[in-house]
Amino acid sequence: MNQKIDGSALASCFKVAASSGKEINALTDALNNLFTEYLSRDKEFSSDKPKGDDRFDDSVWVYTDVAYSFPLKLQKKSKNRGKGSNDIAGYLGYQISMIGDGIAIPKNNEPVIHIFFWEEKVDFDEDYYMGIPLEIDTIKQVHNNRLIEWNPEGAYKKTVFFWTFSLRLTSLSSSEDLKRCIVEPAFKLLQDKSQYKDVLTALPDSIEGIIFYPDDASLIYETENKE
Repeated sequence: MNQKIDGSALASCFKVAASSGKEINALTDALNNLFTEYLSRDKEFSSDKPKGDDRFDDSVWVYTDVAYSFPLKLQKKSKNRGKGSNDIAGYLGYQISMIGDGIAIPKNNEPVIHIFFWEEKVDFDEDYYMGIPLEIDTIKQVHNNRLIEWNPEGAYKKTVFFWTFSLRLTSLSSSEDLKRCIVEPAFKLLQDKSQYKDVLTALPDSIEGIIFYPDDASLIYETENKE
């Protein structure tokens, strides 16, 4: 350590980090249970256990992000799927980001939870996660400043609606908050497989902590705007 650090302050910081870690573990357990419960009643999709992933900071002392992805399998195979394709329509899940590029949405400086339906599961090692800035060709549209629609890569998935919305993590304080602000909006968005025309029905202004994205250009790599 090059600088003299107050030992008591340092101990307090680690206590806060440990306490926050316990709360996040409880939050992920509760969310996984809720998603599992809702999926068990869904008539179109089924799912196995979620795939978990996490990421550390450069010191490998502190978790920066944790994520879970539920593989959504179609109850009935689509006629549009080719031979050899699997039954996974996409991955429903969430990414909790405490620091780093996962929270670097313009005008935001606090922990965030991203809720998504993507083509693939979160994989931090493969750079498949929600991090700002984004690649220029990944965003199709930002709806009502609160829902990102993604450009799909798979041929049959050109007709599938992939999306992300984000909330301030500190706005969630109860199981009811998780249902009302995360799980129920996610399943409303899943009901439309092409484009969700009325985003405000799923994500009304009454949802506490919802993060408003700026225009597309503010979310992509700055180098794209400078060249």
